[in-house]
Amino acid sequence: MARERITLDHDGGVSSVDATPQMQVSWDHLYSAARMQIPDGAYHLGRGVIAAGQDSNSAWTQMENGERLCADLVIGADGVGSAVRCSMLPDVRGPNYAGYVAWRALVPERLLPATSSTVLSDCFAFYHMPGGQALGHTVSSVDGQLEPGKQRYNGIWYRRSPDLDAILTGQDDRVHRYSLPPSRRQVRQGPRAGGSSP
Repeated sequence: MARERITLDHDGGVSSVDATPQMQVSWDHLYSAARMQIPDGAYHLGRGVIAAGQDSNSAWTQMENGERLCADLVIGADGVGSAVRCSMLPDVRGPNYAGYVAWRALVPERLLPATSSTVLSDCFAFYHMPGGQALGHTVSSVDGQLEPGKQRYNGIWYRRSPDLDAILTGQDDRVHRYSLPPSRRQVRQGPRAGGSSP
């Protein structure tokens, strides 16, 4: 839990403080908490949902393999390209690219330099720059630890990017629609020291 919001200046100092407590939760911790409530036999892996709806008897999801699963309730928590949202709100346009990308990182808190940890601990930190913004805060460890020093630091860098397709092109040269896992990111060579850029 962050006890306050801070804004950092160009030199890494704190330029402003806003006493606004806020709780942050990592996606994996939220997933684990929800997953523990679902019996193994009712949890289906490896089959994507392509549609959802309801009839007079139940709610349902249509799976990509043709199977239809019935339930008392369907919760559409299937992300930015939600098939559930498209089914329920077919006239609502999907997300439009806003002109920026988010680079995300989760780092074990113990790996932060001591000077950074002192400033960032228990804070929701922001840094504003031309064409972008960075923010960060602590979240629980993979196993749910909330003890200071045993958590993870979640950092996000928002950056303007006119060429989204180039950033979302994976190692297989396929353009991903919304995000690109680190394992599929292309490694591009930068200019060599003393050389010139192409």
